[in-house]
Amino acid sequence: MKRWLQIQGNRLRYWAIRKLTGGQFYGAGGTIHSGGEVNIERDPATGGVVSVWFRCSVLRFTDDVVDPARAEDMRRMYRGSGRRPPAIRGIVFEEEP
Repeated sequence: MKRWLQIQGNRLRYWAIRKLTGGQFYGAGGTIHSGGEVNIERDPATGGVVSVWFRCSVLRFTDDVVDPARAEDMRRMYRGSGRRPPAIRGIVFEEEP
C-alpha cells in the first residue's frame, strides 16, 4: 500500500509539473532506467563531447573549452565538499514550436 501511495503521489507531482511548465516530464517512475546522473560520451580521438544522455533520452548540450583555472576550480568543487552533488530525478522537456 505504501508503494502504491508513493506512485500515486509521483503521478500527481508529474501532472502538476506538466501543467505548470507545458513540458513533458521525464524521470523517476516513468522509465525503466534509474540513476541520478547525466552520461557524457566523448570522442576518444579529440576528447570532445559527442552526446549527453539522461537515462535513455538524449539532451541538448554545448561543448565549451575552458581555461586551466576554470578547469581546476571545477575539479576542486567536485572533490572539495566530500559529498556528491545532488542527483537528478527528472527533467521537463519542452518541444520547440
